[in-house]
Amino acid sequence: MGTGRQQIQRSILGVIVLALASTATRAEPQELRLLSAASMQTVFKEVIGDFERRAGYKVSLRYSTMGAVTDRMMGGEQVDLVISSPLSIAALAAAGRIQPGSEVTIAKTAVGMVVPAGDPLPRSISVEDFRQALLGARVLVYPNPAGGGAAGVHIARVIEKLGIAEQLKGKTRYGAGGDVAEVTVAQGSGALGLTQVSEIVGKPGMQFVPVPEPLQNYTGFVAARPSGAAASEPALAFMAFLRTPEAVAVMRSKGMQVDAAPLRVIQDASRNRTWVLEQDAVYLHEGGEKKRFDLPGWIYAGESYACRPDMVIDPQGAAIVSSNVMPVLWRADPRQATATKHEPVLDADTDKDVGFTGLVYAPDQGVFFAVSATYGTLWRIDPLLRRAQHISMSSPLRNACGLALERTKTRRTVVLCARGLPESRRVHLTPDQRSAYVRPEACLEQATDADIALVK
Repeated sequence: MGTGRQQIQRSILGVIVLALASTATRAEPQELRLLSAASMQTVFKEVIGDFERRAGYKVSLRYSTMGAVTDRMMGGEQVDLVISSPLSIAALAAAGRIQPGSEVTIAKTAVGMVVPAGDPLPRSISVEDFRQALLGARVLVYPNPAGGGAAGVHIARVIEKLGIAEQLKGKTRYGAGGDVAEVTVAQGSGALGLTQVSEIVGKPGMQFVPVPEPLQNYTGFVAARPSGAAASEPALAFMAFLRTPEAVAVMRSKGMQVDAAPLRVIQDASRNRTWVLEQDAVYLHEGGEKKRFDLPGWIYAGESYACRPDMVIDPQGAAIVSSNVMPVLWRADPRQATATKHEPVLDADTDKDVGFTGLVYAPDQGVFFAVSATYGTLWRIDPLLRRAQHISMSSPLRNACGLALERTKTRRTVVLCARGLPESRRVHLTPDQRSAYVRPEACLEQATDADIALVK
């Protein structure tokens, strides 16, 4: 997993890049039909292109207010994934339009004020400050509540409760979903807009002003699959993509509030499963259900100390999880509904706390390969997780926070890609897998490491 976490194109659910080797040879990219609340468009403008490029899917994106999203879904619009407010999704679920258990909370955003750049910022500490700011504005802009958007409905109610609706009527202008900030700026000096914070923060030509907490309203964003829609690979991958550290970073940069991103996400498309490694346990999402696997003696260190732990899927469909500070692995097996702890015997460095920060399974060799960022060492681990063989290298792989397997022409040849600062490195193993040559070469596209991985 990558350490350049401030850039969306560096890296997985981190993060990121998506290593989806299976999509590299696809003649026609699969399409993801996405219907989303307009408040997400500032985020999607920055991340959709990266998702398409890395995952090999094409996103067909449609925006509406949250009220309109509900109406369109009730009317039978055909999509693969829908993103709206919790109330909207709940209404759709009650009407049988949403597949139960498919809901995933993405983020939430507050309501804020926006004024043109260069205008004095209105005082906004108390409810009375807010009231005077609205009365003092030359023009007031907010989403049309008739459209059913959460922000517009809430703002209209607040204005009514403050008893100033009649006083504001003559200078009120309505914006459509997602364009209130731009409409406000276009009105010129003295204009004041009210909309969701995610539609204000980070845009040029405008200034954000918080709304007092007593008047605040938080709108959540929930992704869910419509009833009757198959759990397609693009939909599964995109839902996991939105939980990666890089996608989370973009949402936070737009003023959204997001829970801590998972340490790792893996899509097991062949079994229609999603594995999520959180800070407290590993979770399996399957068939609309969420199962928790507690890892006995689970230990890891935060990223200020080391790279994150890693996770891969073994041939039987179990999740193999590493510790990033100790030579310990865990196997979460859905068939046994248990998680077991494994401490492979190291044939070297037994006096060191070797943690595995990159983990990959090589199906042709039937073994795992692991890398330790702290010591820059590479290891070959047997499928039963009993022994870890040290692999001699021409140079160490320090700061390697991710490991991926490259395709080769012969099954005996193993080439790994290790990522980390300051550059990626390709690792060419000898046929006996006891030694390797490390070269500062760019990784092949299909081997790009990911904080979200999709396996077949």
